[in-house]
Amino acid sequence: MARVRLAILFAGMLLVTAGQSILFTVLPPAGRGIGLAEWQVGLIITISGIAFAVASPYWGRVSDQRGRRGFIAAGLFGYALFTAAFAWALGIGMAGAVAPTMSLVLLVFVRVGFGLTVAAAMPATQAYVVDTTLAAGRTGGLAQLSAAFGLGTVVGPLIAAALSGFGLLVPLYAVAALALMVATLVLVLLDRPPRAMAATVMLKPTDPRIRFWVLAALGFFMTMAIVLQTLGFLVPDRLGLDREAAGSAVGTCLLVSGLASVACQIVLARRRTMRPGRLMMLGLPMGIVGLVVLMLATTLPLLAAGMIGFGIAVGLCVPGFAAAASLEVEPNEQGAVAGIIGAAQAGGFILGPVLAGALYQVNGVLPYLGATLILGSLMAAQWRRRGVVAPGT
Repeated sequence: MARVRLAILFAGMLLVTAGQSILFTVLPPAGRGIGLAEWQVGLIITISGIAFAVASPYWGRVSDQRGRRGFIAAGLFGYALFTAAFAWALGIGMAGAVAPTMSLVLLVFVRVGFGLTVAAAMPATQAYVVDTTLAAGRTGGLAQLSAAFGLGTVVGPLIAAALSGFGLLVPLYAVAALALMVATLVLVLLDRPPRAMAATVMLKPTDPRIRFWVLAALGFFMTMAIVLQTLGFLVPDRLGLDREAAGSAVGTCLLVSGLASVACQIVLARRRTMRPGRLMMLGLPMGIVGLVVLMLATTLPLLAAGMIGFGIAVGLCVPGFAAAASLEVEPNEQGAVAGIIGAAQAGGFILGPVLAGALYQVNGVLPYLGATLILGSLMAAQWRRRGVVAPGT
């Protein structure tokens, strides 16, 4: 039964990530079909990220008090509802039923609802895994969950490619329907793990126990956002490709990066006792190597190699700081810490694209140089922490 529960959680998080990947595939052409500028399309995503970052810590704390299952289900039901609503809003905008400005307002409104509700599922899911695993196996358990996110980045574009022939928006409706099914399974098959008494003091991001891991999550996800935001510009600029060929090349780079990340997380899931701090010290150098290769690459194989290195870093670091933060706090703070880490990750995707766009306009190498400095700073800070006696180091 434990494997069934984990499979349900895995499927839910895979669908959430796959849906986001589909969105990044569908939204640019749909936005142009409506008549939206590139910055307006980016605004839709950014505001959704802000809503998620604001709501995630709150939902995490409440799940500590009221249990995980209801919030996982509510987040997935909200995901299904707002993904379908977003597809509908794109459809009427592309059909010209509403003016572009009104369409933008509607899309932003729907994505705010999306961010506020999906934020309930993420920390509750992570906390559920923590509730049902021993401390020694926590890294492996969270690695399996992280593998769902990595696999979603691979599966999402495949779903989009398979179903887009039936209509540009069909993949969004399909993933919404699948999420509805998984949400129902959560209510039917997921049991309620024992719950500790709710924390009497609100956990804050500045709490000394987790402060470093919050900054690590923020910094690492900033580098992820920088890479993802600029890769679509870097590849055609370096290789001199047209739009169609560039799309294929970028897709190849993202695919191999996602596969490398998933492979690492599958290995971690089997080596369940590996310490989180050690994972970061293995992953951060790989990320730096990958970024340096991207800075220097002038061929597609080298660009793909750089993305493989960065994908390995993602596979090692993301479950690493999630597990480390979890190990630092009490059982009645697990939802709260998961929400805070989730907010930090969302914050990275709010700040990263802004920094990436500004730097890339000056010089195409600067975003990757900035990302390298961020990872180098995190590695130096973790190296200094090796003497600190703490569960996550």
